[in-house]
Amino acid sequence: MLLLELGRLKHDAGFCLPLDMSAVCDPLAYEYKDMPLCAPLALRGTAENVAGEIQVTGELTAAFNMICSRCGAAFPFALTTPFREIYSSREVAPDEEGELDKHIFGGVAIDLTPEALRALFAELPMKPLCREDCLGLCPQCGADLNRGQCSCATKETDPRWEKLRELFNDEAGKGV
Repeated sequence: MLLLELGRLKHDAGFCLPLDMSAVCDPLAYEYKDMPLCAPLALRGTAENVAGEIQVTGELTAAFNMICSRCGAAFPFALTTPFREIYSSREVAPDEEGELDKHIFGGVAIDLTPEALRALFAELPMKPLCREDCLGLCPQCGADLNRGQCSCATKETDPRWEKLRELFNDEAGKGV
């Protein structure tokens, strides 16, 4: 859990606290079941008391165990993303869309983990790739084409293109 101890930060307007924190987080405890963290979550930045509100800014860093969407191989994935959240001890009114742009806190510490996980989850790729030029799997035999060419025949024609092939054959007077 990324726990920010408030101490002086809560009472001294203008006080700024440098942050360099890391913690092992269980995303499942925060209802993120598809977030395979494999290393501690790290946050570096500052926490500042701005007019009685705590403004946390910095950079989140995390490492994940991902599965390539093309070849199915597991691979490590590092992610760094900006982090900026505002915490208030007073009730805040929602904006025009009905959302709160500040988080309510009470007590002597703030758990930054929920917002940190949300920021990371928003940056995860929808279709993770082990590398940009991943060749994927052979559609016939399922072999990983990154490890080498398979022995399947590669000259299979998609039947949806057959009418176009006939048109070219008629115009040119010869086969394609």
